Amino acid sequence: MLVLRDISKEYTERIKSLALRSVNLVVDRGEFLAVVGPSGSGKTTLMNIMGLLDRPTSGQYWLDGQEVTRWSDRRLAHIRNRSIGFVHQSFNLIPTLSARENVELPLVYRQIAPQKRRRAAEQWLERLGLSDRMAHRPGELSGGQQQRVAMARALIGNPKVLLADEPTGNLDDPSAAEIMKILEELCHRGQTVVLITHDSRFAKAADRIVALREGTLQCGEAESFAN
Repeated sequence: MLVLRDISKEYTERIKSLALRSVNLVVDRGEFLAVVGPSGSGKTTLMNIMGLLDRPTSGQYWLDGQEVTRWSDRRLAHIRNRSIGFVHQSFNLIPTLSARENVELPLVYRQIAPQKRRRAAEQWLERLGLSDRMAHRPGELSGGQQQRVAMARALIGNPKVLLADEPTGNLDDPSAAEIMKILEELCHRGQTVVLITHDSRFAKAADRIVALREGTLQCGEAESFAN
């Protein structure tokens, strides 16, 4: 599903620095992969490249068999809207919209008919246990409920890949465990999931763990990180 070959990312603001160094990684269809490492190790940069939010300085990236590294910004935005779902630590919900309206947003951008997108949003909210919270705004929901709304929004477009960047970081332990259970269930149903985390407890739920340190994938260190 995802193939990264010799991916490097260099930032040149004031002082030149390498965020990623010749990363090689393959993520299979339906795999649950955890990317671990300390703060500043390059995890979010890697996720942004996987999610077509950023471009590598060098290297090649294949998404579902297509080499996308040199695609135009417009073409990348099109495929990102249809192939990739994002779940962030900060939820990124619009406070003035209801849970259902927040979940509908990706289908609004696709110009899906209002009745059809409303029905799809309601189905996902029901699936994630929020059937009685659809009309509530984010400020009226708990942290765990807000994260489930964000997950429903990420999944409503039937993405090929779900990228979760520290999705449990702002949650208490019971809510975090609930989110991890949902991610595991999605993967069991064939969803490809990439989890970015610094927490070894949650990384252990994945099928495979890779570790980043100073922008480099560290062979043999993922297991020790998760133990």
